[in-house]
Amino acid sequence: MRALIALPVILLAATLTATKTANAESSFRLHRSLDAPREANVPVCDDAKVLARMTKNFRRTNIRYRENALEFATVEKIRETDYLINTDELTPRRFCAAHVHLTDGTHPTVYYMIVDRGGFAGVRWGVNSCVSGHDPERAHGADCRSVRKPF
Repeated sequence: MRALIALPVILLAATLTATKTANAESSFRLHRSLDAPREANVPVCDDAKVLARMTKNFRRTNIRYRENALEFATVEKIRETDYLINTDELTPRRFCAAHVHLTDGTHPTVYYMIVDRGGFAGVRWGVNSCVSGHDPERAHGADCRSVRKPF
């Protein structure tokens, strides 16, 4: 009788052990594939999608947190300041700067960084930007330091 009761317990334990081993192996394969060399997916500084996302983020931030409708009127003099790729500790990223005309008539500089796997859930590229003089919370450090070209 005890053998009949012990049999389901042994089968359950064997099933759980096999599942755990299979998950560990697939997890190992996943981590190896993430570490494998690959091409960077970092658009250029003047890519229309990059500029549109940066413009949208600036407008949304001003509406939500600063209660104003300030936005970009034009973006010009776009230039790449640095491009970091194939370094051991860094995700590929492109540093850019441009002059913007805001709807209030001012002409500050916008610094932005395009990061590979920096989008939602790390699936695609993302953009972090900071307009000089328009970051009162210093979310990007003093004078937009976190998105400027590293020294």
